[in-house]
Amino acid sequence: MVSDGGELRRRVRSGTPCLGAFCDLGSSVSAEIVGRSGYDFVVVDLEHGYGGRGDTVSQLQSVTASGSTPLVRVPSARSDAIGWALDMGAAGIVVPRVETVEEVRAAEAATRYAARRGAAPSARAASFGQDAAYRAEADDRRLLAIQIETAEALEAVDAIAAVEGVDVLFVGPADLGRTLGLTAGPDHPRLLAAAETIAAAAKRAGLAAGVYLDDPALIATYASFGYTMFGSGFESALLAEAAGERVRAVRAIL
Repeated sequence: MVSDGGELRRRVRSGTPCLGAFCDLGSSVSAEIVGRSGYDFVVVDLEHGYGGRGDTVSQLQSVTASGSTPLVRVPSARSDAIGWALDMGAAGIVVPRVETVEEVRAAEAATRYAARRGAAPSARAASFGQDAAYRAEADDRRLLAIQIETAEALEAVDAIAAVEGVDVLFVGPADLGRTLGLTAGPDHPRLLAAAETIAAAAKRAGLAAGVYLDDPALIATYASFGYTMFGSGFESALLAEAAGERVRAVRAIL
């Protein structure tokens, strides 16, 4: 069983709110647990996460089995993992640290089946050669999210949004704030203003706007700007938070 990113793509671009988490531990078991927790999508993180390519495939299988939609965040726009992750069954790609239109175009081209990506009719994404429609439908089945997390990307956001094949402008508030010289969180007025600018650019281009927010209380604010795709929770942090809460609860009794 392989996930179809086209369904998630249709949902986020139609304005249906979607919630996801990032898996950074390289564990297929914990990825399945996260997927079964009710998230619409789970991002296997190759930028900051543990694990190699074998671990990634296992996580993709686990997330798909959980009923959630698996995406992969590659290390950069230049990564050769873009096409490989799609071949292995990722329903979409999240591209971090983009700064120029040229980088976006190159990353987008790398998702194109039988173009820079190359044809792989026996890959897992094609059900090991049993999905006769995959060759013709592969490009429509994948979602491409471009992260806007630098001052340079913010400056070029309209041009980035205009690149054909991009589906989502996805904000990384922590990194974007740092490149803007801010030390406060995603509720800083300047960062909120930048978020509105990005959402407006996405809307003009007919794209979805996405954002990662640790604090659920901020989701309503970003939703009011037009954001529909929300990431909230890294599995390592979720585990640490739950473990810490359990220890504090028990020690309060002892």
